Amino acid sequence: MCIQLQEEQRDFGRKADGGKTAQTTGFVEGTKHTYEVEERNTIARLFNNVLDNDEFVGERFPINPESDDLWHVMSDGLVLIRMLNVIDPDAVDMRTVNKGKNGVCNIFEVRQNINLGLTAAKGKIKLVGVDATVFLEKKPHMLLGVCWQVARLVATNKIALKDCPEIYRLLKDGEELSDLMKLPAEDILIRWINYHLRAAGQERQVTNLGKDLQDSFAIYHVLNQLDKQLCPLTHINEAD
Repeated sequence: MCIQLQEEQRDFGRKADGGKTAQTTGFVEGTKHTYEVEERNTIARLFNNVLDNDEFVGERFPINPESDDLWHVMSDGLVLIRMLNVIDPDAVDMRTVNKGKNGVCNIFEVRQNINLGLTAAKGKIKLVGVDATVFLEKKPHMLLGVCWQVARLVATNKIALKDCPEIYRLLKDGEELSDLMKLPAEDILIRWINYHLRAAGQERQVTNLGKDLQDSFAIYHVLNQLDKQLCPLTHINEAD
C-alpha cells in the first residue's frame, strides 16, 4: 500500500482526474493540500463582477482569475468585509474598520480588520480552523473554503421575490407564494432549472446542484432556453 501511495504521489497536484488542473499548496503537518484551479478562477471572476466599483476595495479589482491574485487581495480582510456587506449591508459598520494612514494599515490594524470580518461571518458560513493567520499567511486551501461559501451566498442572494418578480411561476399546484419563499435559495434555484428543462421538452429533472449537474446536460439546455443564439445545442451529443 505504501509503495502504491508513493507512486501516486509523483503526479499528485499536477493533474486531477478528468483532466482538471489542480494546484498544490504545500505541506501542513505532513499533509499535502491541493485545490481546483477552476474553482479559484470562477470565484475570482465573481469577486471581479461584484467589487470592481466598490468604494473601499475597488482599486484592487479586477484581478487576474488565472493567477493567485485572489489570495493576495483577501489577505487583509477588507475584501471579506465588503463581500459580507454585499450579502447583508448591515454585516459590518465600515466606521469600525481600520483604514490606516494613506490607506496602509499596520499589522495590528490588519488583524483587527480580519477578526472583524470573521466575527461578522459567523452564522453565515462555517469557519472551522479559520483565523487571522489563514489570511495573513495566504493559505489557499483554507481561503478557498471561505471564498466558496461567500460566493455561494452572493450568488443566491438575489433569489427573492423583490429581485425576481416572476418567481411565482415556480409555484407547484396548491402552493401559495409564501410557501415558496420559505424554501432555501438552493431549492428555488433547482425549481428554476427544472422549469427551463420542462420548457425545453426534457423529461430529465434535477434534485441537487451537484451530481445532477455534473455532465452539463441540464445547464446546457437551461442556457439554450435563456439565449438560443449564444448557446445553441450544436454540441449536445459530444462525448466530452
